[in-house]
Amino acid sequence: MKLENKITAELMAEDRLLPGAWEIKRTKTNSIAFSSFAVHQITALFKAKLQRLHVKIRDVGVFKKEFDGITLEKSPAWCICCYPDDNRKGYVAYAIDVGVWHKERQTCGRKSLTKERANELGEEI
Repeated sequence: MKLENKITAELMAEDRLLPGAWEIKRTKTNSIAFSSFAVHQITALFKAKLQRLHVKIRDVGVFKKEFDGITLEKSPAWCICCYPDDNRKGYVAYAIDVGVWHKERQTCGRKSLTKERANELGEEI
């Protein structure tokens, strides 16, 4: 979790994230288990992509939040998979459309998504 928080902050600061909804997962190996994306996360990504998703932003401590919430309607939705890579800040990230990710999970016959396959399915960010 701590590593994903760091990568999320880096991707945001570097303005590398694509517009829309996204869930980020990181692995220390060359494959990410499909099950690392929780069912409720994939459901929410599909809801943002195909319908309408309301997200309430929580008040956090002393920081001022930008606004109360966000509504995403028929928005892009991404599974972002981060793999180790010595040549680029220790990791490489691929944004894969949630529909493409889901189809791969259902049809590939594997329990995880390899770095090579993520490169074929997604967009390096």
